[in-house]
Amino acid sequence: MNLYAKIEEFAEYFRAFQNQDGSMPPGHNGPYCDPETPVRNTAHWLFTFSNLYERTGEKKWAKAANKAADYLCSKEARPMGATFWVRKNPHKDFCNGLIGQAWAIEGLIKAAEVLEREDCYKTAEEVFMLHPFDQEKSIWQRVNVDGSYASYDSTFNHQLWFAAIASQLSQTKIAKERSLQFLDNVGTGVGIYKDGVVIHNSLIIPNKTNRIFNPYSILKKTYKKYHHNNKKKKLYLKSVGYHAFNIYAFALLKTQFSDHVFFSSVKLKKMLSVLDSETFIKYMDKSPYGYWYNPPGIEIPFSLEVLGGSYDLAQRWIDLQASKTFNNETGSLISKGSPDPTTSDARIYEALRIKNNYTVNI
Repeated sequence: MNLYAKIEEFAEYFRAFQNQDGSMPPGHNGPYCDPETPVRNTAHWLFTFSNLYERTGEKKWAKAANKAADYLCSKEARPMGATFWVRKNPHKDFCNGLIGQAWAIEGLIKAAEVLEREDCYKTAEEVFMLHPFDQEKSIWQRVNVDGSYASYDSTFNHQLWFAAIASQLSQTKIAKERSLQFLDNVGTGVGIYKDGVVIHNSLIIPNKTNRIFNPYSILKKTYKKYHHNNKKKKLYLKSVGYHAFNIYAFALLKTQFSDHVFFSSVKLKKMLSVLDSETFIKYMDKSPYGYWYNPPGIEIPFSLEVLGGSYDLAQRWIDLQASKTFNNETGSLISKGSPDPTTSDARIYEALRIKNNYTVNI
């Protein structure tokens, strides 16, 4: 079966789970196990339903998409009129940093484009503009659900994805300007391992060297060295699991800034070359953040189409994904074995940016 047909078949199955208010079943943020509101998954499904309506013209998809859009534009999704309420864990922010907001904005942008709903675009733009942008550092602050300001989001992929989605706000000049500024000053400086994998804790703010002698610095370095080897493997496995997710965001940026020097850089070529590495594939099997959370089999094909890569390699990743995570009971391409199948199901939306109609071998 081809990829588009498989997605439409599964979306038909999952459409039955849409609630009366338009929301879709929430998950718990994959391996992080943070209980979530319906916002994230509803935004993902909004993208899927809108895309299927765009492809087929069938009214059932328009109806499902409009209901999902109504929910995201409602008070339930933004109970205090500021950022979206995404996460319920009382020990973490309820906005889920920048990434929670980026995902909600992403779905609304697609709905505005396909359903011609100005309210969806205005909501997306309003939430984006709530986030202060530091002109010197070229990064954004988090904004709490009540509208109060929090610290900078220190997770590189969160900043990267917020920039990538900001670049899609076609009617908002300042969003595209800030997105480009991020790419110029932060995105191009992304840290990578020797094999090309993006370092998960890549710095978004350069360290300032302290040249004053500190008598405790030797003890500090010894402590760090002792613990370094224990943490090194875990960090690399996490980085492997997020690599395709990062590459996907860079591909989104290229759709808007195709002439940017980064997209012909040696660094990006290295980041792409690892996707054909047997060692990388081996470690992907071991990462809890890969197939069962950030699905490389649908993120890599889109990235290869945009950034440059072979059809055969893209097909190989789709085959790998299906072999690991295809769920025979539901028809989901990416939920078998997932710690959060509801969220995995929703992330099929990422495949809908793929242009080539690959085969799903199951």
